[in-house]
Amino acid sequence: MSLDRYYGDAVSRIGSFPGRLVCVATAQPFVPDNAVRCAPDKVYALSIENPQAVLPLLAASNAASGQLKSLLGTKVVVRGKHYPDKGMIAVASLESANTAADAPPDPAPLPPETH
Repeated sequence: MSLDRYYGDAVSRIGSFPGRLVCVATAQPFVPDNAVRCAPDKVYALSIENPQAVLPLLAASNAASGQLKSLLGTKVVVRGKHYPDKGMIAVASLESANTAADAPPDPAPLPPETH
């Protein structure tokens, strides 16, 4: 799995990762023991479309830990560090993908009406 297109620097593996925040079963072999729990036997994960992947999340800050529950099921942008050898992302912060910064530009104003 290659997530290089999300990295600011391919060596550091630090970047912004867009996807959908989901809750997955811990029965999967890729779930680390210290992933953040969203329910009994389940952890938060980021579902990425291209390449298709589901990566468990570790909260690397108190703010990130508090945001996970409120954003479950929504499209988000996770900022943090991807650990490809462990198959997870340490989350420094996350936000809804529908923030003002991601909103489409305002439409052009309509011309004045003429009678």
